[in-house]
Amino acid sequence: MNERAITFCFRGLRFGVLCTGYYLYCRKNPGCLLINLGATLLLVGTLSMGLAGALLSMGGAYACIGVCTLPAMVVRVGLRLRLDVAGNLVGFGLPLVANFVSTWVLQLSDRYLLGRLGSLDSTASYSVAYTLGSALAMIITPFLLAWSPLMYSIARRDDAARVYQLVFRWFHLILLFATYGLSLASINLLYVFFPPDYRSTAPVIPIVAVSIMFSGVYNFFNVGVSIRRKTWFAVLFTTLAALVNVGLNIVLIPLYRAMGAAVSTLIAYALLALIAYIVNQRIYRIPFEIGLFAIALFIGIVLYTSSSFLVQKQSLYITDAVDLCTLICYGGCLMLLGKLAR
Repeated sequence: MNERAITFCFRGLRFGVLCTGYYLYCRKNPGCLLINLGATLLLVGTLSMGLAGALLSMGGAYACIGVCTLPAMVVRVGLRLRLDVAGNLVGFGLPLVANFVSTWVLQLSDRYLLGRLGSLDSTASYSVAYTLGSALAMIITPFLLAWSPLMYSIARRDDAARVYQLVFRWFHLILLFATYGLSLASINLLYVFFPPDYRSTAPVIPIVAVSIMFSGVYNFFNVGVSIRRKTWFAVLFTTLAALVNVGLNIVLIPLYRAMGAAVSTLIAYALLALIAYIVNQRIYRIPFEIGLFAIALFIGIVLYTSSSFLVQKQSLYITDAVDLCTLICYGGCLMLLGKLAR
């Protein structure tokens, strides 16, 4: 009887680990993001299904990835339990479970509180703008998937700190350029594919995009926590950011609705990146070029706000021309900053 119980527990543990890992894989899969974006354009933009369409888009994206990849994973990898490997993984990854819960609250509390403190219509519009602004995750996620194993191999080098510095330099410059470009493209998608009622949330898109950019920077700053195997720090970071996000949402949503939710998210993610930088510098010092990052971000904000002011009440063609010119100008400024930093 005891042997059967132990066998049952092992099988349950194995199944739970597989399901949890697979859910995280689906959630961060770029294909899942693309399917979610396309379904949102169809169900919410074309068919005007509102909040129900946004939820169906998210669930349908997870289901499509599951149907396409789960059988192949089971056949190729199989279901075998290695206690030695499992012990190390549990010790390293158990704090990340709580981190995932905090991250979930950080990412979804704005829409939940907007629905409770605002209206379902504003929540649906905000969800569409949030999805469009989150398109930047399609760039961040593949990089982080490749970066995770490389990060540990670089740590063995004598010049590891210098390598991390160089990678972060071009990572954040490319990330800022992508944030600018995808914000402009997402606003155009909102105007072309969605009803006029959704256009009021257009200013939310760049704010959400910058928030996602800060989440990518946060993951890069956590190099020290990962290398030193102090993953419980990540729980503290995300929990604090989640609490700040919830508190700001409660204050700002009744006053500013969707814009209040977006600003709360931006502040929370910026705080998350800042705290991670400060703590990780004490754990594993890396000379990140924070000044270069701040200058590049400031230039982007100035160009974006200036172009937005210039194209007010202008035709779509003039707006697109100005946006393209500012995007090219911003790309040139970022390249110049990258070369001057050598």
